[in-house]
Amino acid sequence: MGTDAFIKIKLLIFKILLPLFIAVNVGLLATSYYFYNVIMRYSHTNAYSAIDYLKEVKELGYDYSSLNAAEKEHVDIKSNFGYNLKGLFIENPMESKNTIILVHGIGRDKEWSIMKYGPLFLKNGFNVFAYDSRDHGRSGGKYPTYGFYESDDLERCIAYVKNRKKNDVIGIHGESMGASVLMIWAGKYDNDGVSFLIEDCGYSDLYDLYYERLSDYQVPKFIRPVILYYTSFFCKIFAGFNLSDVSPIKNIDKINIPILFIHGNEDNFVISEMAKDMFNRKIGVKEIYFAPGAGHAKSINIDVNRYEKVTADFYDDFIRK
Repeated sequence: MGTDAFIKIKLLIFKILLPLFIAVNVGLLATSYYFYNVIMRYSHTNAYSAIDYLKEVKELGYDYSSLNAAEKEHVDIKSNFGYNLKGLFIENPMESKNTIILVHGIGRDKEWSIMKYGPLFLKNGFNVFAYDSRDHGRSGGKYPTYGFYESDDLERCIAYVKNRKKNDVIGIHGESMGASVLMIWAGKYDNDGVSFLIEDCGYSDLYDLYYERLSDYQVPKFIRPVILYYTSFFCKIFAGFNLSDVSPIKNIDKINIPILFIHGNEDNFVISEMAKDMFNRKIGVKEIYFAPGAGHAKSINIDVNRYEKVTADFYDDFIRK
């Protein structure tokens, strides 16, 4: 075969492969941008309805009379990023020296946290502080970042509670995204002044979470790293963080305060192995509880009394009585 013929064949192959290469990458970029929007809009698309709220109230079966009668104060806390965080402080009528901070999950807000966990902690002698995370409820912020910036906002909320209740024992309870937020905070900031953490169904790593969740869209495993690479690229460009930046497990060995890990053993959204991995990596005081038959963020719904006992047994050594 002559040189000219060989060059022509190479050009022909190039002309065939180049459009194919461009088409594949455009398709991957489009798919990744779609998933970027899924992630960035999930705080709104996953927002609860009035029906969801009433269903949760019915499942929990609380007597809300004490919560409704408790003294409440709406507060504004300035984020380091310029927006306001809307919070609600509930004073325990028994003049408690213990305060719990509630951090909600994606698509929820402070009202949801208070409805779901407020009666339990009030009953057990805590003041309760809950707030709307960025891009949730009435707080500012353009995008959710799943713990990347939310951990800094939590630090501001902790500072507020410390200043308001200077001699209080402070604990933090987080559900789903909120659990990961408090874990990132604890691995990033000085833990001084916070006595315990309750981590309920949080993810250990956001990249790993969405690697698993791509199975919901029947995305083959071999292509998921490419899609997540481009998705993370869009997150970095538009929201300032990479998926791999949000990884509570990376700094868990820096956390020096006790942690109770809670997870439903039938959680199909954040797999229970994530809780096991974090528990195994945590140094120092720790406990873990798997709620039988519980799906994602449903450990308390399955058995409120059991949830109360597990949490109370855990923090009993840390609170003031």
